[in-house]
Amino acid sequence: MGTGLSMDGAGQVVGGHAALAACFALYLAWWCIFFRPGDARPQGALRAVGIGCIVAAAVLGAVGVALCCAGMARLPRRIVTLANWQVALMGVVAYVALFVITTIPFDREPTTELVIIVGWATLEAATVNALYGAGALGPGAALALLLVMLALAAASLVCYVRFYDLSGWAALIDGSVPLACGIAYAIALAVVVALLR
Repeated sequence: MGTGLSMDGAGQVVGGHAALAACFALYLAWWCIFFRPGDARPQGALRAVGIGCIVAAAVLGAVGVALCCAGMARLPRRIVTLANWQVALMGVVAYVALFVITTIPFDREPTTELVIIVGWATLEAATVNALYGAGALGPGAALALLLVMLALAAASLVCYVRFYDLSGWAALIDGSVPLACGIAYAIALAVVVALLR
């Protein structure tokens, strides 16, 4: 589309989001295998598959983040935007605030899911920021992507807070929503960036 994006940088962002989509999908598979309502804990081959899914999810998540960060660093900087460290700092502040809010007023036991939700939102905010800075996205498109991401993050946080109040299928579905949001957004971002190359 003639945006002048670094082919290598854009390719890494696409590859990173493909890895993140696969990460969330494998995490979801593990979740469904190990937390299916009414069933005993998986044994044998099914247990091995579940463990393989979560290990592969962790590896793909790390690869996805690394590729996205490397790709963003290689994108041209044509418009003055926030620096990556500023976006990261905003993520840290958001995590601390949400940690306090969810654990004190909502009495929610803190788990790694909060780290994942906030970390994911911070990474996606940084990606949109870098694409806007490269001139690949106009202000309207960048704002739209950020608003969609914030809406999905908010929905994920609602599920995070409500989880321990639910049981059975309701709990399984509640825990699946944030993962489905991550899959959908990662695929959408990968397609957007691929079209911009």
